Amino acid sequence: MLVETFMQWAEETPRCNFQLAIVDQQTGVLMGSCGVRSKACPRGKAEFGIGIGSTWWGEGIAHEAASMILDFGFSELGLDEVHGVAVAENESVSRFARRLGFTARAARSREAWMKERDWRALEWVITRETWNRSVG
Repeated sequence: MLVETFMQWAEETPRCNFQLAIVDQQTGVLMGSCGVRSKACPRGKAEFGIGIGSTWWGEGIAHEAASMILDFGFSELGLDEVHGVAVAENESVSRFARRLGFTARAARSREAWMKERDWRALEWVITRETWNRSVG
């Protein structure tokens, strides 16, 4: 169902949501997806999302994919700010977000699935200015 949604987004005009596959170039195996989605956001802003199979955690693949999609968002799409939401207690995600240049902003209202688990949601933000300084 998710892949179908991502494919529908690719056909929209103008295209606002870019959720792209992360594929092993040697084997063609799907490892995950990464994207920036601006359709439901104010102008110049987008949401960031990434999911990668645990087999590939710790290999730098997520960082490479995230860096590429963020660079695309800021340089090609002209985004000013990208937001992401994660479970506040997930230290691995916190380290990952900080390495990319995101800063923690504030707790956010939780989705139903988070409330069921009594998890807190934390919003992460990176601006074009911060991104350009980090890659410059």
